Amino acid sequence: MTTLAFDDSTISKITADSAKIGLALAVVIDGVVGVGYLDENAAVLVADGNRGGVIGPVTTITVQTSAFPTGSLKVDKTITVGGNSYTIRSALPEGDTAFTKLLLGSV
Repeated sequence: MTTLAFDDSTISKITADSAKIGLALAVVIDGVVGVGYLDENAAVLVADGNRGGVIGPVTTITVQTSAFPTGSLKVDKTITVGGNSYTIRSALPEGDTAFTKLLLGSV
């Protein structure tokens, strides 16, 4: 199986094109405007060491990691997604870390 890898400039072009056709939303973090893919019905598994767990719905936004200042994708930071304010509850690197999935909560 072949793994595709894109450089930052290619990812920036893809996300910008996604925003132009309405597949992605504007994301503002620390005054920097980027683009993200919103999922208002993501499922998250919360489990303990004894294999007990609960799956619950959560709102997430997936952003290009390098589009924002280093250290800005952190827990408890307030961000704006599509004009609405949220707080980052968790930041999860995706794959090769080119993208980060942010679990969002209310402000």
